[in-house]
Amino acid sequence: VGTTTNPWGKQVLTVDEDTVQHTSHNRRKVSTYEITDFATFPFTKNDNDFDEQITGTASATHQPYLGMVQLSVGGTTGDQIIRQTRRVQRYLPGRANEASFSVILDGVSAGIRTRVGLFDALNGAYFEHDGTDYYCVIRRNTASGVVEERTARADWSDDKLDGNGPSGITINYANIQMMVIEYEWYGAGQVEWKFVINNNAHSVHKANHANLHDHTW
Repeated sequence: VGTTTNPWGKQVLTVDEDTVQHTSHNRRKVSTYEITDFATFPFTKNDNDFDEQITGTASATHQPYLGMVQLSVGGTTGDQIIRQTRRVQRYLPGRANEASFSVILDGVSAGIRTRVGLFDALNGAYFEHDGTDYYCVIRRNTASGVVEERTARADWSDDKLDGNGPSGITINYANIQMMVIEYEWYGAGQVEWKFVINNNAHSVHKANHANLHDHTW
C-alpha cells in the first residue's frame, strides 16, 4: 500500500507500472497461459513420443512407482543414453515460454555427464552436471560449428542455492526437483533457469542477449 491517495482521501494500492507494456489506451498488456506440449510416464516410457539413442551399456528403465524414466550408464567410457521428444517444441511469439521438468539428478558423479533441458545437438538451453560442477548452458550452431555459452555455479547471476543466496535454500540435487527454463525468443531475449521449491520459483541464473551480443542465442 502506497502513500498515494484517491480523490476521497483513501490510500490506493500501487503496482509496478515501469516494467510492463501498455496499449495505446494505457491498458496493461497481458498474455494468456497455454500448454503446447507435455509428456508423462505413468505406465510406460512413452516410446510413441520419445526417441531413444543408446551407446554401449547405457539404459533407460521405466520406474512405475515414480512415474519417471531412469537413465543410466555403465562403467565403460563412451556409454551414453539420450532421450528426446519426437515433437519439436514450437515458440509462441509475444509471450515468455517455459519448459518445466521433474528430475532426480542422483547419478551425478565424476566421469558422468548429465543434461536436461530444451535442446538438441545444435541449439538450445539446458542444465548440466559435467562430472565436477553444475552449469547453465546455451548452445547455438554457427558456420564454424557448435558454440556453447557455459556458466558455472560459482558465476550464476541470481542464486547458487547453496544456503547463501537470496532464498537461503541449500538444494539437494539427489532429491526430486522441479526445474524450469524460461526463454524469450526472437533470438535476442533472456534465458532463465529456475527451481520451484516450496511453491516459489527461485531463479538461479539469467542470460541476457539484447544489446549485449551481435548474434542470436
